[in-house]
Amino acid sequence: MVVFANRYAVLVLNVVSLTAIARLVTPAETGLFSVAASIVLLAQALRDFGIAEFLVQEKELTDDKIRTAFGLNLLLAWSLGAVIFFLRNWIVEVYQAPELGRLVAIGCLSLLVAPFSSTILALLNRDMNFVALMKVSVLSSLVGLVVSVGAAALGGGATALSLGMLASNVTTAVTAGFLLPSWEHLIPSLREWRRLSAFGLFISGTNLANQLGARVPELVLGRLLGFAALGQFNRSRGIVFLFYELIVSSVNTVAFPALSSAHREGHDLREPYIRCTTLVSGTVLPVLAVFSLVADPFIRVAFGPNWVEAARMAPLLAMGAGIAVLAPISSQVLSATGQVRLLLRLTLLTQLSLTFFMAAFSVFGLMWLAFGLVLHNIVALVLTADALRRCIGLQLGQLLRASVPSIGLTVGSTIVPALFLLWRKSFGDLPLFTLACVAALATVSYLFCAYAFRHPVTAEIAVLLRQTSSVLRRRPRAVVPPG
Repeated sequence: MVVFANRYAVLVLNVVSLTAIARLVTPAETGLFSVAASIVLLAQALRDFGIAEFLVQEKELTDDKIRTAFGLNLLLAWSLGAVIFFLRNWIVEVYQAPELGRLVAIGCLSLLVAPFSSTILALLNRDMNFVALMKVSVLSSLVGLVVSVGAAALGGGATALSLGMLASNVTTAVTAGFLLPSWEHLIPSLREWRRLSAFGLFISGTNLANQLGARVPELVLGRLLGFAALGQFNRSRGIVFLFYELIVSSVNTVAFPALSSAHREGHDLREPYIRCTTLVSGTVLPVLAVFSLVADPFIRVAFGPNWVEAARMAPLLAMGAGIAVLAPISSQVLSATGQVRLLLRLTLLTQLSLTFFMAAFSVFGLMWLAFGLVLHNIVALVLTADALRRCIGLQLGQLLRASVPSIGLTVGSTIVPALFLLWRKSFGDLPLFTLACVAALATVSYLFCAYAFRHPVTAEIAVLLRQTSSVLRRRPRAVVPPG
Protein backbone atom coordinates (compact mmCIF):
# COMPACT_ATOMS: atom_id res chain seq x y z
CA MET A 1 0.00 0.00 0.00
CA VAL A 2 2.92 2.34 0.73
CA VAL A 3 4.26 1.80 -2.80
CA PHE A 4 0.95 2.75 -4.39
CA ALA A 5 0.57 5.73 -2.05
CA ASN A 6 4.00 6.85 -3.19
CA ARG A 7 3.10 6.52 -6.86
CA TYR A 8 -0.23 8.30 -6.43
CA ALA A 9 1.45 11.17 -4.58
CA VAL A 10 4.10 11.49 -7.30
CA LEU A 11 1.37 11.21 -9.96
CA VAL A 12 -0.54 14.12 -8.45
CA LEU A 13 2.62 16.23 -8.34
CA ASN A 14 3.49 15.31 -11.93
CA VAL A 15 0.00 16.19 -13.14
CA VAL A 16 0.17 19.56 -11.38
CA SER A 17 3.61 20.17 -12.86
CA LEU A 18 2.59 19.17 -16.39
CA THR A 19 -0.58 21.25 -16.24
CA ALA A 20 1.20 24.38 -15.07
CA ILE A 21 4.25 24.04 -17.32
CA ALA A 22 2.14 23.34 -20.43
CA ARG A 23 0.72 26.85 -20.13
CA LEU A 24 4.05 28.48 -19.36
CA VAL A 25 6.43 26.66 -21.73
CA THR A 26 5.81 26.33 -25.48
CA PRO A 27 6.01 23.02 -27.42
CA ALA A 28 9.26 24.21 -29.05
CA GLU A 29 10.84 24.96 -25.65
CA THR A 30 9.66 21.59 -24.37
CA GLY A 31 11.28 19.88 -27.35
CA LEU A 32 14.52 21.79 -26.79
CA PHE A 33 14.63 20.57 -23.19
CA SER A 34 13.89 17.01 -24.36
CA VAL A 35 17.04 17.02 -26.51
CA ALA A 36 19.22 18.18 -23.60
CA ALA A 37 17.59 15.71 -21.20
CA SER A 38 18.06 12.86 -23.69
CA ILE A 39 21.81 13.50 -23.82
CA VAL A 40 22.06 13.48 -20.03
CA LEU A 41 19.90 10.36 -19.68
CA LEU A 42 22.12 8.48 -22.12
CA ALA A 43 25.06 9.32 -19.87
CA GLN A 44 23.02 8.25 -16.83
CA ALA A 45 22.52 4.82 -18.43
CA LEU A 46 26.28 4.42 -18.75
CA ARG A 47 26.85 5.79 -15.27
CA ASP A 48 24.48 3.33 -13.62
CA PHE A 49 26.54 0.33 -14.89
CA GLY A 50 24.04 -2.11 -13.37
CA ILE A 51 25.24 -1.12 -9.89
CA ALA A 52 21.76 -0.72 -8.40
CA GLU A 53 20.66 -4.13 -9.71
CA PHE A 54 23.86 -5.69 -8.36
CA LEU A 55 23.27 -4.31 -4.86
CA VAL A 56 19.68 -5.57 -4.82
CA GLN A 57 20.30 -9.11 -6.06
CA GLU A 58 23.76 -9.87 -4.59
CA LYS A 59 23.51 -12.78 -2.14
CA GLU A 60 26.59 -11.89 -0.05
CA LEU A 61 26.69 -8.09 0.12
CA THR A 62 29.75 -6.77 1.98
CA ASP A 63 30.87 -3.27 2.94
CA ASP A 64 33.64 -3.46 0.34
CA LYS A 65 31.12 -4.19 -2.40
CA ILE A 66 28.96 -1.24 -1.31
CA ARG A 67 31.94 1.12 -1.27
CA THR A 68 33.05 -0.16 -4.66
CA ALA A 69 29.56 0.47 -6.02
CA PHE A 70 29.78 4.08 -4.84
CA GLY A 71 33.34 4.46 -6.15
CA LEU A 72 32.44 3.19 -9.62
CA ASN A 73 29.36 5.41 -9.70
CA LEU A 74 31.44 8.43 -8.77
CA LEU A 75 34.15 7.70 -11.33
CA LEU A 76 31.73 7.09 -14.21
CA ALA A 77 29.37 9.97 -13.44
CA TRP A 78 32.01 12.65 -13.06
CA SER A 79 33.96 11.45 -16.11
CA LEU A 80 30.87 11.41 -18.32
CA GLY A 81 29.74 14.78 -16.97
CA ALA A 82 33.08 16.33 -17.89
CA VAL A 83 33.04 14.84 -21.40
CA ILE A 84 29.51 16.08 -22.14
CA PHE A 85 30.27 19.53 -20.71
CA PHE A 86 33.22 20.01 -23.05
CA LEU A 87 31.18 18.72 -26.04
CA ARG A 88 28.27 21.10 -25.47
CA ASN A 89 29.43 23.63 -28.11
CA TRP A 90 29.52 20.90 -30.75
CA ILE A 91 25.98 19.87 -29.76
CA VAL A 92 24.88 23.48 -30.21
CA GLU A 93 26.30 23.53 -33.73
CA VAL A 94 24.51 20.30 -34.69
CA TYR A 95 21.08 21.63 -33.65
CA GLN A 96 21.72 25.32 -34.39
CA ALA A 97 20.23 26.21 -30.99
CA PRO A 98 22.49 28.38 -28.79
CA GLU A 99 20.30 27.88 -25.70
CA LEU A 100 20.99 24.15 -25.85
CA GLY A 101 24.52 24.67 -24.50
CA ARG A 102 23.20 26.10 -21.23
CA LEU A 103 20.67 23.28 -20.85
CA VAL A 104 23.36 20.63 -21.36
CA ALA A 105 25.63 22.33 -18.80
CA ILE A 106 22.85 22.26 -16.20
CA GLY A 107 22.22 18.61 -16.99
CA CYS A 108 25.89 17.84 -16.33
CA LEU A 109 25.42 19.08 -12.77
CA SER A 110 22.76 16.40 -12.30
CA LEU A 111 25.38 13.81 -13.22
CA LEU A 112 27.68 15.12 -10.50
CA VAL A 113 25.15 14.56 -7.68
CA ALA A 114 23.67 11.27 -8.93
CA PRO A 115 26.26 8.91 -7.31
CA PHE A 116 25.40 10.19 -3.83
CA SER A 117 21.82 8.93 -4.08
CA SER A 118 21.86 5.87 -6.35
CA THR A 119 23.80 3.59 -3.96
CA ILE A 120 21.63 4.51 -0.97
CA LEU A 121 18.38 4.08 -2.90
CA ALA A 122 19.51 0.63 -4.07
CA LEU A 123 20.19 -0.44 -0.46
CA LEU A 124 16.76 0.84 0.63
CA ASN A 125 15.18 -1.07 -2.24
CA ARG A 126 17.06 -4.24 -1.27
CA ASP A 127 15.69 -3.93 2.27
CA MET A 128 12.21 -3.17 0.88
CA ASN A 129 12.16 0.03 2.93
CA PHE A 130 9.38 1.53 0.84
CA VAL A 131 8.46 4.16 3.43
CA ALA A 132 11.93 5.72 3.14
CA LEU A 133 11.80 5.49 -0.65
CA MET A 134 8.44 7.26 -0.59
CA LYS A 135 9.88 10.14 1.44
CA VAL A 136 12.70 10.60 -1.04
CA SER A 137 10.48 10.31 -4.10
CA VAL A 138 7.72 12.65 -2.95
CA LEU A 139 10.05 15.32 -1.60
CA SER A 140 12.25 15.37 -4.72
CA SER A 141 9.18 15.58 -6.98
CA LEU A 142 7.77 18.42 -4.90
CA VAL A 143 10.99 20.43 -5.00
CA GLY A 144 11.33 19.82 -8.75
CA LEU A 145 7.76 21.01 -9.24
CA VAL A 146 8.26 24.22 -7.26
CA VAL A 147 11.53 25.12 -8.99
CA SER A 148 10.44 24.31 -12.56
CA VAL A 149 7.04 26.02 -12.31
CA GLY A 150 8.48 29.00 -10.46
CA ALA A 151 11.27 29.49 -13.00
CA ALA A 152 8.84 29.02 -15.91
CA ALA A 153 6.49 31.64 -14.44
CA LEU A 154 9.44 34.05 -14.46
CA GLY A 155 9.97 33.39 -18.18
CA GLY A 156 12.66 30.73 -17.86
CA GLY A 157 11.34 28.62 -20.74
CA ALA A 158 13.36 25.46 -21.38
CA THR A 159 15.91 26.51 -18.73
CA ALA A 160 13.17 26.26 -16.10
CA LEU A 161 12.69 22.58 -16.90
CA SER A 162 16.43 21.89 -16.61
CA LEU A 163 16.62 23.69 -13.28
CA GLY A 164 13.66 21.68 -12.02
CA MET A 165 15.39 18.43 -12.98
CA LEU A 166 18.58 19.52 -11.23
CA ALA A 167 16.72 20.58 -8.09
CA SER A 168 14.93 17.23 -7.97
CA ASN A 169 18.21 15.32 -8.27
CA VAL A 170 19.91 17.40 -5.58
CA THR A 171 16.96 16.86 -3.23
CA THR A 172 17.10 13.12 -3.85
CA ALA A 173 20.80 13.03 -2.96
CA VAL A 174 20.40 15.12 0.20
CA THR A 175 17.32 13.25 1.45
CA ALA A 176 18.86 9.86 0.71
CA GLY A 177 21.98 10.94 2.61
CA PHE A 178 19.96 11.41 5.80
CA LEU A 179 18.61 7.87 5.40
CA LEU A 180 22.06 6.31 4.97
CA PRO A 181 22.62 3.51 7.54
CA SER A 182 26.35 4.21 7.67
CA TRP A 183 28.38 7.10 6.28
CA GLU A 184 31.22 4.66 5.76
CA HIS A 185 29.39 3.46 2.65
CA LEU A 186 30.27 6.81 1.03
CA ILE A 187 33.99 6.12 1.23
CA PRO A 188 34.79 5.34 -2.43
CA SER A 189 36.70 2.17 -3.22
CA LEU A 190 37.48 0.00 -6.24
CA ARG A 191 38.50 -3.14 -4.34
CA GLU A 192 35.63 -5.29 -5.70
CA TRP A 193 35.55 -3.74 -9.18
CA ARG A 194 36.02 -7.09 -10.94
CA ARG A 195 32.95 -8.59 -9.24
CA LEU A 196 30.77 -5.60 -10.06
CA SER A 197 32.09 -5.29 -13.60
CA ALA A 198 31.30 -8.92 -14.42
CA PHE A 199 27.66 -8.29 -13.55
CA GLY A 200 27.43 -4.64 -14.56
CA LEU A 201 28.79 -5.10 -18.07
CA PHE A 202 25.63 -6.82 -19.28
CA ILE A 203 23.19 -4.74 -17.21
CA SER A 204 24.92 -1.56 -18.35
CA GLY A 205 24.62 -2.73 -21.94
CA THR A 206 20.93 -3.37 -21.37
CA ASN A 207 20.33 0.03 -19.78
CA LEU A 208 22.29 1.78 -22.52
CA ALA A 209 20.36 -0.07 -25.23
CA ASN A 210 17.09 0.94 -23.57
CA GLN A 211 18.13 4.56 -23.41
CA LEU A 212 19.49 4.53 -26.96
CA GLY A 213 16.17 3.18 -28.19
CA ALA A 214 14.25 5.80 -26.22
CA ARG A 215 16.53 8.82 -26.65
CA VAL A 216 18.25 8.56 -30.01
CA PRO A 217 14.92 8.73 -31.90
CA GLU A 218 14.11 11.86 -29.88
CA LEU A 219 17.44 13.38 -30.86
CA VAL A 220 16.72 12.53 -34.49
CA LEU A 221 13.14 13.85 -34.32
CA GLY A 222 14.38 17.12 -32.87
CA ARG A 223 16.80 17.49 -35.77
CA LEU A 224 14.45 16.35 -38.57
CA LEU A 225 10.97 17.54 -37.52
CA GLY A 226 11.93 20.43 -35.26
CA PHE A 227 11.66 21.10 -31.54
CA ALA A 228 7.93 21.90 -31.67
CA ALA A 229 7.02 18.52 -33.21
CA LEU A 230 9.25 16.77 -30.69
CA GLY A 231 7.54 18.67 -27.88
CA GLN A 232 4.08 17.56 -29.09
CA PHE A 233 5.20 13.94 -29.41
CA ASN A 234 6.80 13.86 -25.96
CA ARG A 235 3.80 15.53 -24.34
CA SER A 236 1.43 12.93 -25.78
CA ARG A 237 3.71 10.03 -24.89
CA GLY A 238 4.34 11.48 -21.45
CA ILE A 239 0.62 11.64 -20.64
CA VAL A 240 0.04 8.06 -21.78
CA PHE A 241 2.97 6.70 -19.82
CA LEU A 242 1.97 8.73 -16.79
CA PHE A 243 -1.05 6.42 -16.47
CA TYR A 244 0.94 3.36 -17.55
CA GLU A 245 3.83 3.93 -15.16
CA LEU A 246 1.49 4.68 -12.25
CA ILE A 247 0.70 0.99 -11.98
CA VAL A 248 3.63 -0.73 -13.66
CA SER A 249 6.38 1.21 -11.88
CA SER A 250 4.72 0.52 -8.53
CA VAL A 251 4.75 -3.18 -9.33
CA ASN A 252 8.36 -2.93 -10.54
CA THR A 253 9.46 -1.40 -7.25
CA VAL A 254 8.04 -4.33 -5.29
CA ALA A 255 8.65 -7.04 -7.89
CA PHE A 256 12.41 -6.91 -8.32
CA PRO A 257 13.43 -7.46 -4.69
CA ALA A 258 10.57 -9.93 -4.18
CA LEU A 259 11.45 -11.95 -7.30
CA SER A 260 15.14 -11.88 -6.36
CA SER A 261 14.28 -13.28 -2.93
CA ALA A 262 11.99 -15.96 -4.41
CA HIS A 263 14.67 -17.00 -6.91
CA ARG A 264 17.32 -17.24 -4.19
CA GLU A 265 14.96 -19.58 -2.30
CA GLY A 266 14.38 -21.74 -5.39
CA HIS A 267 10.69 -20.97 -6.02
CA ASP A 268 8.97 -21.33 -9.42
CA LEU A 269 8.27 -17.85 -10.82
CA ARG A 270 5.69 -18.76 -13.45
CA GLU A 271 2.60 -18.68 -11.25
CA PRO A 272 3.38 -15.33 -9.56
CA TYR A 273 4.24 -13.84 -12.96
CA ILE A 274 0.93 -14.95 -14.49
CA ARG A 275 -0.97 -13.53 -11.53
CA CYS A 276 0.97 -10.27 -11.78
CA THR A 277 0.16 -10.03 -15.51
CA THR A 278 -3.55 -10.50 -14.84
CA LEU A 279 -3.61 -7.89 -12.09
CA VAL A 280 -1.53 -5.30 -13.94
CA SER A 281 -3.40 -5.67 -17.23
CA GLY A 282 -6.71 -5.60 -15.35
CA THR A 283 -5.76 -2.22 -13.93
CA VAL A 284 -3.87 -0.53 -16.77
CA LEU A 285 -5.86 -1.61 -19.84
CA PRO A 286 -9.19 -0.07 -18.71
CA VAL A 287 -7.45 3.19 -17.75
CA LEU A 288 -5.72 3.46 -21.13
CA ALA A 289 -8.93 2.60 -22.98
CA VAL A 290 -10.98 5.23 -21.17
CA PHE A 291 -8.24 7.81 -21.65
CA SER A 292 -8.25 7.10 -25.39
CA LEU A 293 -11.95 8.02 -25.46
CA VAL A 294 -11.43 11.40 -23.82
CA ALA A 295 -7.88 12.28 -24.94
CA ASP A 296 -8.97 15.43 -26.77
CA PRO A 297 -11.05 17.09 -23.99
CA PHE A 298 -8.56 15.91 -21.35
CA ILE A 299 -5.56 17.52 -23.05
CA ARG A 300 -7.45 20.70 -23.94
CA VAL A 301 -8.61 21.15 -20.35
CA ALA A 302 -5.33 20.13 -18.72
CA PHE A 303 -2.78 21.69 -21.07
CA GLY A 304 -4.53 24.24 -23.24
CA PRO A 305 -4.99 24.72 -27.00
CA ASN A 306 -1.25 24.61 -27.84
CA TRP A 307 -1.20 20.82 -27.52
CA VAL A 308 -3.97 19.75 -29.92
CA GLU A 309 -1.55 17.67 -31.99
CA ALA A 310 -0.62 15.70 -28.87
CA ALA A 311 -4.29 14.80 -28.37
CA ARG A 312 -4.53 13.32 -31.87
CA MET A 313 -1.61 10.95 -31.23
CA ALA A 314 -2.69 9.86 -27.76
CA PRO A 315 -5.12 7.02 -28.67
CA LEU A 316 -2.50 5.28 -30.85
CA LEU A 317 0.18 5.67 -28.19
CA ALA A 318 -2.25 4.32 -25.59
CA MET A 319 -2.86 1.29 -27.80
CA GLY A 320 0.88 0.65 -27.95
CA ALA A 321 1.18 0.92 -24.18
CA GLY A 322 -1.72 -1.50 -23.80
CA ILE A 323 0.12 -4.09 -25.88
CA ALA A 324 3.26 -3.61 -23.77
CA VAL A 325 1.35 -4.23 -20.55
CA LEU A 326 0.50 -7.78 -21.66
CA ALA A 327 4.04 -8.76 -20.60
CA PRO A 328 4.90 -6.55 -17.61
CA ILE A 329 8.00 -6.67 -15.35
CA SER A 330 9.83 -8.94 -17.80
CA SER A 331 13.15 -7.18 -17.27
CA GLN A 332 12.71 -7.58 -13.51
CA VAL A 333 12.21 -11.32 -13.96
CA LEU A 334 15.34 -11.66 -16.09
CA SER A 335 17.44 -9.52 -13.74
CA ALA A 336 16.16 -11.25 -10.60
CA THR A 337 17.06 -14.66 -12.01
CA GLY A 338 20.51 -13.52 -13.09
CA GLN A 339 19.75 -13.89 -16.82
CA VAL A 340 21.59 -10.70 -17.70
CA ARG A 341 22.84 -12.00 -21.06
CA LEU A 342 19.31 -12.92 -22.09
CA LEU A 343 18.11 -9.52 -20.88
CA LEU A 344 20.76 -7.78 -22.96
CA ARG A 345 19.78 -9.80 -26.03
CA LEU A 346 16.10 -8.97 -25.53
CA THR A 347 16.85 -5.29 -25.04
CA LEU A 348 19.03 -5.04 -28.13
CA LEU A 349 16.43 -6.74 -30.33
CA THR A 350 13.62 -4.64 -28.89
CA GLN A 351 15.49 -1.38 -29.39
CA LEU A 352 16.44 -2.35 -32.93
CA SER A 353 12.74 -2.84 -33.61
CA LEU A 354 11.92 0.54 -32.04
CA THR A 355 14.61 2.32 -34.03
CA PHE A 356 13.47 0.70 -37.29
CA PHE A 357 9.79 1.59 -36.91
CA MET A 358 10.51 5.14 -35.71
CA ALA A 359 12.95 5.77 -38.57
CA ALA A 360 10.60 4.25 -41.16
CA PHE A 361 7.43 6.05 -40.07
CA SER A 362 8.63 9.41 -38.68
CA VAL A 363 9.33 10.77 -42.17
CA PHE A 364 5.56 10.69 -42.85
CA GLY A 365 4.60 12.78 -39.80
CA LEU A 366 3.66 12.39 -36.17
CA MET A 367 0.51 10.30 -36.66
CA TRP A 368 2.37 7.75 -38.75
CA LEU A 369 5.09 7.71 -36.13
CA ALA A 370 2.49 6.82 -33.47
CA PHE A 371 1.18 4.01 -35.69
CA GLY A 372 4.72 2.71 -36.13
CA LEU A 373 5.07 2.48 -32.35
CA VAL A 374 1.99 0.24 -32.21
CA LEU A 375 3.64 -2.15 -34.66
CA HIS A 376 6.84 -2.03 -32.64
CA ASN A 377 5.02 -3.00 -29.46
CA ILE A 378 3.58 -6.08 -31.18
CA VAL A 379 7.08 -7.17 -32.18
CA ALA A 380 8.39 -6.40 -28.68
CA LEU A 381 5.65 -8.55 -27.12
CA VAL A 382 6.68 -11.57 -29.21
CA LEU A 383 10.35 -11.04 -28.35
CA THR A 384 9.56 -10.68 -24.64
CA ALA A 385 7.45 -13.83 -24.63
CA ASP A 386 10.34 -15.78 -26.15
CA ALA A 387 12.72 -14.47 -23.46
CA LEU A 388 10.29 -15.47 -20.69
CA ARG A 389 10.01 -18.94 -22.21
CA ARG A 390 13.77 -19.33 -22.10
CA CYS A 391 14.03 -17.94 -18.58
CA ILE A 392 11.12 -19.40 -16.57
CA GLY A 393 9.45 -21.74 -19.08
CA LEU A 394 6.40 -19.51 -19.64
CA GLN A 395 4.74 -20.09 -23.02
CA LEU A 396 3.23 -17.36 -25.21
CA GLY A 397 -0.22 -18.96 -24.94
CA GLN A 398 -0.07 -18.86 -21.14
CA LEU A 399 0.99 -15.23 -21.26
CA LEU A 400 -1.88 -14.20 -23.54
CA ARG A 401 -4.46 -16.21 -21.61
CA ALA A 402 -3.46 -14.37 -18.45
CA SER A 403 -4.75 -11.13 -19.99
CA VAL A 404 -8.01 -12.46 -21.46
CA PRO A 405 -10.06 -11.61 -18.32
CA SER A 406 -8.57 -8.12 -18.37
CA ILE A 407 -9.49 -7.57 -22.02
CA GLY A 408 -13.09 -8.51 -21.20
CA LEU A 409 -13.01 -6.16 -18.22
CA THR A 410 -11.68 -3.37 -20.45
CA VAL A 411 -14.44 -3.79 -23.03
CA GLY A 412 -17.09 -3.86 -20.32
CA SER A 413 -15.68 -0.74 -18.66
CA THR A 414 -15.72 1.37 -21.82
CA ILE A 415 -19.12 0.52 -23.39
CA VAL A 416 -21.20 2.90 -21.26
CA PRO A 417 -18.70 5.81 -21.44
CA ALA A 418 -18.47 5.36 -25.24
CA LEU A 419 -22.25 5.47 -25.59
CA PHE A 420 -22.37 8.58 -23.42
CA LEU A 421 -19.80 10.30 -25.66
CA LEU A 422 -21.92 9.54 -28.73
CA TRP A 423 -25.00 10.94 -27.00
CA ARG A 424 -23.17 13.98 -25.60
CA LYS A 425 -22.28 15.34 -29.05
CA SER A 426 -25.75 16.83 -29.41
CA PHE A 427 -25.06 19.13 -26.42
CA GLY A 428 -22.06 20.92 -27.87
CA ASP A 429 -18.52 21.24 -26.58
CA LEU A 430 -18.44 20.90 -22.76
CA PRO A 431 -15.06 19.36 -21.98
CA LEU A 432 -15.17 19.58 -18.16
CA PHE A 433 -18.68 18.13 -18.02
CA THR A 434 -17.62 15.38 -20.42
CA LEU A 435 -14.58 14.41 -18.37
CA ALA A 436 -16.50 14.33 -15.10
CA CYS A 437 -19.29 12.17 -16.53
CA VAL A 438 -16.93 9.76 -18.30
CA ALA A 439 -14.83 9.35 -15.14
CA ALA A 440 -17.89 8.55 -13.05
CA LEU A 441 -19.42 6.17 -15.61
CA ALA A 442 -16.11 4.40 -16.22
CA THR A 443 -15.49 3.89 -12.48
CA VAL A 444 -18.93 2.41 -11.89
CA SER A 445 -18.67 0.24 -15.02
CA TYR A 446 -15.21 -1.00 -14.01
CA LEU A 447 -16.26 -2.01 -10.51
CA PHE A 448 -19.46 -3.66 -11.75
CA CYS A 449 -17.68 -5.65 -14.48
CA ALA A 450 -14.78 -6.60 -12.20
CA TYR A 451 -17.13 -8.22 -9.69
CA ALA A 452 -19.50 -9.59 -12.34
CA PHE A 453 -16.63 -11.27 -14.22
CA ARG A 454 -14.91 -12.25 -10.93
CA HIS A 455 -11.67 -10.71 -12.05
CA PRO A 456 -8.74 -11.35 -9.63
CA VAL A 457 -8.33 -7.59 -9.20
CA THR A 458 -11.41 -7.60 -6.97
CA ALA A 459 -9.42 -9.37 -4.24
CA GLU A 460 -6.85 -6.56 -4.34
CA ILE A 461 -9.62 -3.95 -4.24
CA ALA A 462 -11.07 -5.67 -1.15
CA VAL A 463 -7.66 -5.64 0.56
CA LEU A 464 -7.18 -1.96 -0.27
CA LEU A 465 -10.63 -1.10 1.10
CA ARG A 466 -9.97 -3.02 4.33
CA GLN A 467 -6.61 -1.31 4.82
CA THR A 468 -8.13 2.10 4.14
CA SER A 469 -11.01 1.42 6.51
CA SER A 470 -8.59 0.29 9.20
CA VAL A 471 -6.55 3.48 8.86
CA LEU A 472 -9.66 5.67 9.01
CA ARG A 473 -10.93 3.89 12.14
CA ARG A 474 -7.73 4.49 14.06
CA ARG A 475 -7.93 7.06 16.80
CA PRO A 476 -5.00 8.55 18.70
CA ARG A 477 -4.82 7.39 22.27
CA ALA A 478 -5.82 9.94 24.85
CA VAL A 479 -2.93 11.27 26.89
CA VAL A 480 -3.70 11.26 30.63
CA PRO A 481 -1.93 14.10 32.42
CA PRO A 482 0.21 13.09 35.37
CA GLY A 483 -1.16 13.40 38.87
